[in-house]
Amino acid sequence: MHNGNISDEKVKELNEFARNDAQMKFKSVFWKLTNPERTQYILETRGHGSVRSMMSILTAIKDEHREEKERKEAIVVFQELLEDNTVFAFRTLSHSYFRYSRLFEDLFAALGAYKTKYKQHLEAETSDRELSILKNLFSYEASTSPLQMNIPAQGVASSGSDTISDEKIEKLNELASRRSIRNLREALSALTEPERHAYIHIITGEGTTIRRASNLLKAMKEEATLIFQQWLSRDDKKFAFAVLTDIHDYSGLYKVLFAELGAYENEYMQYLQQQNTTVASNILKNCQLYTASTSALPESTTNATPQVDTTARKRARHEEEIPVAHHPAALGNENRPSAKRET
Repeated sequence: MHNGNISDEKVKELNEFARNDAQMKFKSVFWKLTNPERTQYILETRGHGSVRSMMSILTAIKDEHREEKERKEAIVVFQELLEDNTVFAFRTLSHSYFRYSRLFEDLFAALGAYKTKYKQHLEAETSDRELSILKNLFSYEASTSPLQMNIPAQGVASSGSDTISDEKIEKLNELASRRSIRNLREALSALTEPERHAYIHIITGEGTTIRRASNLLKAMKEEATLIFQQWLSRDDKKFAFAVLTDIHDYSGLYKVLFAELGAYENEYMQYLQQQNTTVASNILKNCQLYTASTSALPESTTNATPQVDTTARKRARHEEEIPVAHHPAALGNENRPSAKRET
């Protein structure tokens, strides 16, 4: 039991909802807490909580209280966070940039004397999110409405009315956590372009599970390469490698993403060697056979072997010359009657 009479179970439940972007469920539980419980949860999150939990708190307060006077409660909580844990406050603010543009507008305006420090914080960071915010910050301040700011083409266009809703995020996350790729693809196709781009920014951030990530790549055929490249650009490549391994049963997609490994191909092989699973062993075996088969080809052919290819288009030119059973795209097929049909 925590101080303030909030139970461990409630804290765990709220944090889980925040981690899984289940904002509607988070708000439902958050506003059922007593005032002492709610205050204690906010204090604990300020002290040693996650960015997602703090952002969920601020979003819940802002959404629940529509009147201007009550709406300022979110600003008060944020300003107290600025004083207690400035870096944590900055990270929370940055996390709201693409998904909650109106929340970012309010919190950014509340920075006051911390505005210069926030810019310095952005300059010291290297992630795409922080660099995008830094790039747009000055136009953001100059615009008559923060909602007019331009989001980098690499990422997302975001505006108040077009920002994806919590309900849609929860529905997409739920579908992505299952194996209903067809339903997930239909739900994604129903999004507007700004909503679709906003959701991509959410899933390329921290906290996406491997299953959800792999299912999203299967459903997002057009953006799959871009999303995978963003995961691959992280210092820790294990998440990208784990997702790639998880989609081994989608031979076409696996082939395309495997080609994107480029210089990281050997590192991926080392990752597979460290995994004590049948799937990883089969992938490693087939990749090694694939490399051996291409290295045995005439020099005029092997000048563009998959070891040096960085695009799926180059790799596709040799696909017919490589035995299917030896191609990384076919990994695992020897253990089942036929490859899984892509949906």
